[in-house]
Amino acid sequence: MSTDAERQHLELLFDASRRYYLEQQSQVRIAQELNFSRATVSRLLAEARERGVVKFEVTHPMGGVLGIERELCEAFGLRQARVVDSSNPRSLPGQVARSAAELIQRTVRKDSVIAVSNGSALAAVVAELPEKRQRSSDVHVVQMIGALGKHNPMLDSPELCRKVAASFGGSYQTMPVPLILESAELAVAMRRESPIATALALAAHADIALVGIGATDRHGSGQIFEGWMTPEISAGLWRDGAVGHLVGHHFDISGKHVDSALCRRLISVSPDKLAQIKEVIAVAYGQKKVRAILAALRAGHLSTLITDFGTARAVLDLDRLTPDLDGSPGDQ
Repeated sequence: MSTDAERQHLELLFDASRRYYLEQQSQVRIAQELNFSRATVSRLLAEARERGVVKFEVTHPMGGVLGIERELCEAFGLRQARVVDSSNPRSLPGQVARSAAELIQRTVRKDSVIAVSNGSALAAVVAELPEKRQRSSDVHVVQMIGALGKHNPMLDSPELCRKVAASFGGSYQTMPVPLILESAELAVAMRRESPIATALALAAHADIALVGIGATDRHGSGQIFEGWMTPEISAGLWRDGAVGHLVGHHFDISGKHVDSALCRRLISVSPDKLAQIKEVIAVAYGQKKVRAILAALRAGHLSTLITDFGTARAVLDLDRLTPDLDGSPGDQ
């Protein structure tokens, strides 16, 4: 076939393909307009595919999201990850909260024991759960961290426990004690008190724990520590490398627990007990929390992370750049 004839034939393949695949014309109509038989049009379309004039690509609309979920699971040994699209920052908090609420509803069984922490991200998730189930269940919800008391009760663990229990038609148990006590000695004594000891023991053996992840910088550790965090304590935590906290316990970027004087005054499930809970679902997002999320993941206490795409990408990038406990990039 001459060059001109080849060029004309390729143009014919392109024309037939454009009409069929882009303009959605039928093969019968194409045959009529090009003055060919339908069988000839069919052969032209087949040749166009064989010669690469037409190429097909099958994509999933959430391919990037699914891919980064797999990356998170592989990098940090998670059971699962849920990542939402972060292209619209205004809708991000609602998207994360709804995704978490849907996952929690699928995870909870009729006899589950659920331990609940506190914080704004967790409060948003609880707000997305159905307000009340018609049927009662054997679900039991327990407070796993002391109460904020003086702060917004809607973000506090006792109120969140009540709402989660109502949603699943179950019962709940709270701890009548503040998050932080005046001294380590008083905290030790309080942890031995029957209502506190019972709640902490039950929380430590929960089937599911719902937690947020707080960020720490040189100025403090966020809302849950307001009123307890002095400039001296903040400076000490920062000096010791704390970048975030999980159920009140601070961690450095390698995931190591920062055992500070503040920690010893804390009423909460301990990190070693948290590690024994089979399903620990953490909800956290935003660039300010990237280092804290990485620390929590490296600590190895989480089974599930719910976040957004931008945050997930930043966490994975930071993991590759920041040394872990062994001084090498952070695969656990």
